[in-house]
Amino acid sequence: MGSFIPTKADQEICRNLTKRFSDQLVPGGGGKTYMQQLRDHHGRENLFDGNHHLQRVAHRLATSVTGGAYVPADPTSRSRWHHLLRKLLTPQTTKAINTVLKKILESPGISYAVFSTQPAPTVQNFELHPSNSGDPMLLLDANGKVFCQVILDCHDDQPLPTPAPGTEPDPPDPETTPEKPIGVRRKKKKPVKKAKSSKKKAPARKSARKKR
Repeated sequence: MGSFIPTKADQEICRNLTKRFSDQLVPGGGGKTYMQQLRDHHGRENLFDGNHHLQRVAHRLATSVTGGAYVPADPTSRSRWHHLLRKLLTPQTTKAINTVLKKILESPGISYAVFSTQPAPTVQNFELHPSNSGDPMLLLDANGKVFCQVILDCHDDQPLPTPAPGTEPDPPDPETTPEKPIGVRRKKKKPVKKAKSSKKKAPARKSARKKR
């Protein structure tokens, strides 16, 4: 195993993505899991159709879990992550990622997905394990649930290059097509009207006149 990968930023990104594709219940999500919520969104907007940019998709997925906080939290690590998705992946790897994630969302038999990175000296640059095949790696957990392992193989066991300042917008630029919010739309609570006081005001007392 490599001594550097997965990095702290790798772990932060993978934890976030694993939660986004998990069967955990969404707080305030009307009894839906993160996966169910994402599948609902897939019916409205296909994030993995090849026309969406992965760095923007990753940002939207991350903030839909955190409620707005960016992932990774460190700005330099975040710029490296976005640069990897925008510039360093080959078209074959990008296609494999889109294909696998789309298949996960369109396969109700898959309960959840687990994301990770690993050093792999035999691959070229970066590849989705195994060999950019585009086939989900399915396993069975202890509870009999089918889940998918999503592993990014990295040739070099070293830090990602830091992009030149200003080359990676933070957050990534929105898509040119309309973006739909990811998540359950919560109904706004109507303001509670204060009950009118039932107490009647006491009539003003007339001042007693002194007899002369």
